[in-house]
Amino acid sequence: MADTTTATEYIDIDPKGDVIFVCNLTSGPQSTLILREYRIRASSAVLIAMSSVFGCMLGPHFKEGTQLRNNSTVEIALPDDEPKAIILLLNVLHLRSTAIPDELSSFQLVDVAKLADKYLCVEQVGLAARMWFKALEDSTNVYIQGNLLTASFHLNFAEHFGKSSRALVMSSKQAYNLQSGLVMYGVDQGQGQDFANAFGEYATFRPRENFS
Repeated sequence: MADTTTATEYIDIDPKGDVIFVCNLTSGPQSTLILREYRIRASSAVLIAMSSVFGCMLGPHFKEGTQLRNNSTVEIALPDDEPKAIILLLNVLHLRSTAIPDELSSFQLVDVAKLADKYLCVEQVGLAARMWFKALEDSTNVYIQGNLLTASFHLNFAEHFGKSSRALVMSSKQAYNLQSGLVMYGVDQGQGQDFANAFGEYATFRPRENFS
């Protein structure tokens, strides 16, 4: 009989932290087969200061905050978050510079950007994100530029959004339908959906506060 025991990896972002995030690596996006469990220890003080979402979650009006105050620690499941991306995001929020890589793949950048947007800490990851963009922005690979467009949308990076949009328009050999948000440039349908959604905003997109 096959061994179905799930391996567990313990990550101490803050060894004295009072919040333990639990997330799982599965065999695929729709799979329930858990390959590895990650238990990530972080500081509630840092989380509250750096993210308004975590601040609310750990505040007096949510069960996680109540558990934290009653038990001096709390365990929070993050079933929808990619483990490596949440670990990197937490390293950035905890200012652990030695744990922050100089470069990411464009797919990794999209994962982190989505989480920064989700947890409303885009500004806090901005410096690291701009470093990651710098290493990728001159690529002529359409997949990379598509991912940069998606990431810049989530991170509210106006300049990068425009640059990637222009690069894709200039390099395309097929038609773009901005009104419907359909982009036909050879990317497979599954990977391209986020890009198509972001690109579809380009004609009418008037970003959040710092876009002009």
